Amino acid sequence: MENKGWLAALGTCTMLLSLAGCGGGGGAGDGNISNAGAASQGTLPAGSTSAGSAPTNCAPITSTSDAWLPSRLSCFTPGQKVLSYTAQVAGPSSDAPIIVTETVFDAGFYNVLSGNKARYYKYFACLKNVPDGALGSSTSRLDVATDIAITVRTSNGNTKGNQIGAITIGVLGGNQTGSAAQTCDGAKHPLIIDYPTGKVLSVNPQALNAIETYDQ
Repeated sequence: MENKGWLAALGTCTMLLSLAGCGGGGGAGDGNISNAGAASQGTLPAGSTSAGSAPTNCAPITSTSDAWLPSRLSCFTPGQKVLSYTAQVAGPSSDAPIIVTETVFDAGFYNVLSGNKARYYKYFACLKNVPDGALGSSTSRLDVATDIAITVRTSNGNTKGNQIGAITIGVLGGNQTGSAAQTCDGAKHPLIIDYPTGKVLSVNPQALNAIETYDQ
């Protein structure tokens, strides 16, 4: 599997004559910004939801304190269809723990971490059974980042508290590798998603204590 740093930032805000709000996402070097397209849904397990939608215990974001990803883990539930599109590539596959990043902007669109910093959650999620090379394109990485943002209700289509101007979600590595050849482990990875089906396999809040979190 390709082990390069990634960028697929979500929710970039554009200010024209008035604040146009936040939309879409783009990988590094992408000229066009677009959201992941909707995918047709098959039969889902009992209690699961369609791609990108959140369980009923996924509380709205009302302040910066509940905007961070550890507070949004309850938006995922086993069996839930999260990934709306996954690249189907023939050949061998492997598991891919990924670094997920987040930046929160206040009502004045100032980064609450200051400057250009983002908060990095090293291996917050692990994608299981990823075909080798499937995450090699900016489009496929953008799809993953977009679906995570939609599920945790940080996308432009979700109402947020008046303290929040925008929230960006990304899949990237910063100064570390964006993906690693490891086996998905529920004790180490708070969120595990089966890449071919796009469905959540495991959610473990206790595993949040096992991941490295840092601002950069």
